Amino acid sequence: LNGGTLGASADWVTARPITMVSTSTVDTTGGSISLNGAISGAGDLNITGGKTVVLGGTNSFTGATLVTGNSTVRIGNGALHGSDITLASGSTIGAGSLATPGTGLANNVTAANGSNSTYRISPTASDKLDVLDFNVDTSHTVTIVPVGTVAANDVFEVLTYNTLSGAGYAGINVVSGNPRLTVAKEPDDGVSLDVRVVAFDAVIWKGTDGTNPGLWDVNTTVNWQTDSTLVASTFLNNDVVIFDDSASTTNVTLAGSISPATVTFANNSLNYSLSGAGIGGSGGILKTGTGTVVLGNANTFSGTA
Repeated sequence: LNGGTLGASADWVTARPITMVSTSTVDTTGGSISLNGAISGAGDLNITGGKTVVLGGTNSFTGATLVTGNSTVRIGNGALHGSDITLASGSTIGAGSLATPGTGLANNVTAANGSNSTYRISPTASDKLDVLDFNVDTSHTVTIVPVGTVAANDVFEVLTYNTLSGAGYAGINVVSGNPRLTVAKEPDDGVSLDVRVVAFDAVIWKGTDGTNPGLWDVNTTVNWQTDSTLVASTFLNNDVVIFDDSASTTNVTLAGSISPATVTFANNSLNYSLSGAGIGGSGGILKTGTGTVVLGNANTFSGTA
């Protein structure tokens, strides 16, 4: 890249190597971009546009990486990013790919006041970012998103560092990206940011609403029950969703923008059929059990199935 802008009209992925000749921009206004080839050279990389750039290769370029415009940069699964990264206010850093959690290695990160990190956690695969120095300017928010059923007192190491400078550990605020998840920041051990699960609940499809027993919408129709507390509930985006053999209704119609963290069909005796709006977001679908599932809707989720 020798100046100019690399953009997108939809999400796209490339494994081609890139040489940074001079300062260039990756604009995600039209879609997220995954750059999985090695990036070399000395030019700066500016990331903007409000969506996500995945740096998934072993990147040796020596220019700076600047993330602005409420954009997100993810350091890909096992990837090494040799450039220093600056996060503007409103921008975000994370690890892994668009679809799956993973571990990313980075040089120095400077996080402006009002910047963010986001990490996905689950019992099987979670995000983690490993950096040299993480410099916190006043306040940095870390958002934890469950992509599997986690348990109280589970502890996840989401950030490791050689040094933590600026406002340091006190400047990092840990929040939940799911209203059914409560998390807490563990005490500073000098080398990592560890997050403990205080409480968590998945939701199980019941299909028992008195008016619309087959409707899956967002925070309106009470067709769900929390897994551990057994409380009747609506669906909320980023919920961990389970379909099992306890439902009264198995013909499910989706309405609105549905983006669960994950969907598990653990059905044996019941057969499910989904129609209507598609399942979106970055989560995936897992099928266990011997019952059938018919997906008659146009799904756009980017996770595995």
